[in-house]
Amino acid sequence: MAGNIHEKLENQECAVSSLLHIPKMSKFITIWIASLLSGIGSGITRFVLDLHVYQTTNSITQFTLVATFAVMPGLILSPVVSVFIDRYKKKLPIIILCELASAAIVLLALFLYMKEMLIVWVVYGLVITLSALSSFQFPVLTTLITLFVPEQHYVRMNALLELREAAVKIFSPILASFLVALILMEGVLILDVGTFVVAVLIILLVREPGIAPLRKESTGKKEGFLVQITQGTRFIKNNHGLRGLLIIFAISNITVGMYTILIIPMIPDDFSVFVVGMFLSAGGFGMLSGSLLMSIWGGPSNQITGIFFFRLLGGGSIILTGLFQDTWWTGLAFFGFFAGMAMVGSCNGGLWQKAVPLNMQGRVTALRRLIAWITLPFGYMLAGPIIEIAIAPWLDGMETPFLTNILGSGKKGAINLLYVIAGLMHLAITFIGFSFSSVRNLGKT
Repeated sequence: MAGNIHEKLENQECAVSSLLHIPKMSKFITIWIASLLSGIGSGITRFVLDLHVYQTTNSITQFTLVATFAVMPGLILSPVVSVFIDRYKKKLPIIILCELASAAIVLLALFLYMKEMLIVWVVYGLVITLSALSSFQFPVLTTLITLFVPEQHYVRMNALLELREAAVKIFSPILASFLVALILMEGVLILDVGTFVVAVLIILLVREPGIAPLRKESTGKKEGFLVQITQGTRFIKNNHGLRGLLIIFAISNITVGMYTILIIPMIPDDFSVFVVGMFLSAGGFGMLSGSLLMSIWGGPSNQITGIFFFRLLGGGSIILTGLFQDTWWTGLAFFGFFAGMAMVGSCNGGLWQKAVPLNMQGRVTALRRLIAWITLPFGYMLAGPIIEIAIAPWLDGMETPFLTNILGSGKKGAINLLYVIAGLMHLAITFIGFSFSSVRNLGKT
């Protein structure tokens, strides 16, 4: 038994080390490093902007609007952006242009802050623009995976994308907590501009072979944007299993939106910025652990089964956050939820990449992200009014203190109750969705 375990570990180590010896895969990892660097810089800026809005307004609704505007434009634009990406053989120039444009937007934010003009409505406009620019990155990266990486390593490379998100969640809050005290907000924004520039320099080191552009019609003309978007829609519509899986994610992401947006408001007001950063970093460490596990392990052979069980971990963690107000339990729940998200994302990405033709990767990837994540901002927007208008007054008006003794009172108690409800909904959606055979049989040969 011990010999078999030792042999398996050696095989896993060989598999991971061999990744770096495949020339094309090393190029993708170089691109990933550049994306990671700029992502951490942007995460630091996003953290200080979010905290600035919440501290100056003390409004959960205003805070959730910033998060909504940071997500919604990128999702809405993604189908159009994906067609643009699929039209061109070279993908890296697209990332370079977006990085430079993002640097210009952050410089504008720096100028406005120094002129004391960085008010809430201005922040809305800045995050909307940055969100639109970010809509290019994920479709490009997923297309580059299918270009640079052998199929048997798709899950591992998707785990690297999840690892990037984990690193951003870990290091951005911690670094922001220190940097705001050391170099103030001006220094943080300048640092973000620097990360964009360095990322561009790294990407310029990579030579991209390119892939065949979109096919032409018999007339020799490229198909129009609308036709190409329709092709991606038709592909998803005709695959009942993928369509069902997408519906599961779309509905349950409302609960994910409610959970993630309320993390900062849930933390006690007397906690320092550093403690807030550490709470958020607990989730980042969860994503890091889940991503590393998937990149080394390669994921379960039946990816749809992995998605099911890892979603159960996420739903259970949401409930745990609401039931236990102890700091350590809360940190553990954050860890479990984001670890589950990372593992679900790795399995889900690999499943779709195997099913979608190479020259449609950009369109289908962007469209599935739009459908799956368009509901996330609705979770953001619903969370504030539900807490402030419905649950908090109801809890405070209860004659019997049963629920308040367990969950607390006021806004904090209302957030905890919403967490319990959201977690139960997340689990119910998972069980109902996976009761359909078309979803359960995805990826089975």
